[in-house]
Amino acid sequence: MAKICRLLSTSQDIPHQTLQIGDRLTVGRNRCCRIRDIKCSRSYCEVTFDGNKVSVVYCKSNKSEYLSNGQLLSGIGFKYKIVFIENNNNLNVNEVIDKSLDSFDDTIDSANDFKSIDKFGSDDKVVTTGVTQWMSLNANRVHICKFLGGGQCSKFVAAFDFDETLVSPKSGNKFAIDSSDWKLLDKSLPKKIEKLVEQGFRFVIFSNQLGLSQGRVKLEDIQQRFESALTAIGCPCLVMIGAFDDIYRKPRPGLWQLLANDLNNDMLIDMKTSFFVGDAAGRKKQLNGKSDHSAADLLFAANCGLNFLTPERFLSDVKPKGREANCDTSYAGFPVTTYRPKKQDMTFIASHMETGKQYKDMTDLLANYYNRLHIIVFCGLPASGKSSLYLNHLRKFSYYYVSRDELKTMEKCYKKCESHLRSNENCVIDNLNVDLASRKQWISLSKKYSAIPLLFYFDINVNQSLHNNKFRQIIGINSPVTDLVIRSQNKNFLMPSTSEGFESIYKINFVSKFSKPENESLFFMYLAER
Repeated sequence: MAKICRLLSTSQDIPHQTLQIGDRLTVGRNRCCRIRDIKCSRSYCEVTFDGNKVSVVYCKSNKSEYLSNGQLLSGIGFKYKIVFIENNNNLNVNEVIDKSLDSFDDTIDSANDFKSIDKFGSDDKVVTTGVTQWMSLNANRVHICKFLGGGQCSKFVAAFDFDETLVSPKSGNKFAIDSSDWKLLDKSLPKKIEKLVEQGFRFVIFSNQLGLSQGRVKLEDIQQRFESALTAIGCPCLVMIGAFDDIYRKPRPGLWQLLANDLNNDMLIDMKTSFFVGDAAGRKKQLNGKSDHSAADLLFAANCGLNFLTPERFLSDVKPKGREANCDTSYAGFPVTTYRPKKQDMTFIASHMETGKQYKDMTDLLANYYNRLHIIVFCGLPASGKSSLYLNHLRKFSYYYVSRDELKTMEKCYKKCESHLRSNENCVIDNLNVDLASRKQWISLSKKYSAIPLLFYFDINVNQSLHNNKFRQIIGINSPVTDLVIRSQNKNFLMPSTSEGFESIYKINFVSKFSKPENESLFFMYLAER
């Protein structure tokens, strides 16, 4: 009868862990455990499970203890409840994990879950001044204004961007210089919007205001600018502002989901009739000789499934358009060049680079290397799934893990790998290794100890890397790198070859796994603004 040990975290920021018999886990401030307390070392303790008890060895003092089912494992910045699970029905590990969570009395979501949109609560700030009511939600990530009550809830929504769609700086500058630097984009706007309201549409504004979180503009100035413009328009309006580079920033759908789920009185929105107007459509060159600064508005409409218009088309009474049937290269008549992933082939985990043979799991791939000393060298751009592959598919084979993210220097990585090879222990090198020089050192080291060098090439391009990195940032897992770092590494990338000295090279098939349907839906949307 197989047993599984679950370490159930009491913190929403620290994920649960799973140990099968014989597994070893390093608990600490590392990528796997994601403990954030700076006082906690990266290797605080080593935890193993033998089926009857949990053995804990504290790395600094080398002291050890044994813990049983129901006891707590705690340290600096973390606390886990130990739960042993009998796998009586030969369930797979994921099914057993689900059952263990059902009996764990908490409402904590793992940090890699897509954050659901909160309803108004006691922590939300509400300020009422005259005809406006301002609310700040989710730690000031979203600012909402109800002007003249915010408009009646309706199944029809007429949504607009703000800057360069409803108003523009009267100073002629690219950005407003103060709260009074605005003018209506066109004098006909008030009448056109009033007519929509009379037809039963709800007037809504979705606006990105990243300067708020960056400290470049004050909230009071933004509020005054919106209130003045809305007074000139004269119609009830709901304003929704995204202040951070997160799920609430267009083109991501957070603001729309907040409206649809929490701010429309549970009224189902008619997507065929509702529409969004915005100036950022990714146009390379307009009649005035200017190019759009991004495609954020067009892609926001695409992500939300809204019909779309530019301000010029709205003012000319052009009928809104949506997605053309079976077309991924345009939306509402505008070309789309921004990257968005396609559905993935999940039938295999890796393929041999030369023969093309596909492997459904790591057990088959590693069968020829079980009794032979070897190292596995990862090669791939940031956010290509390297650490996830180790955690989900290789850790159970007791590989020793070498990562520059944890050790900080290549010298320490080299020494750690050499120490394990000297002890006849297999290693995984989880670094980028995108160029010839970085891979050569592992070839040389493997030869020194007669170990077989294998290379796992994570087969994604730079656009996929940028997308994955942004996805991680939005849902709050790992520490995303800058786009500049990704582009720099891509520039240095050289396709690996067996001529370098690797016995075999395997292409890893990038397949994402999601803890919630919301995460999966978000992943396959447009996340970049251009």
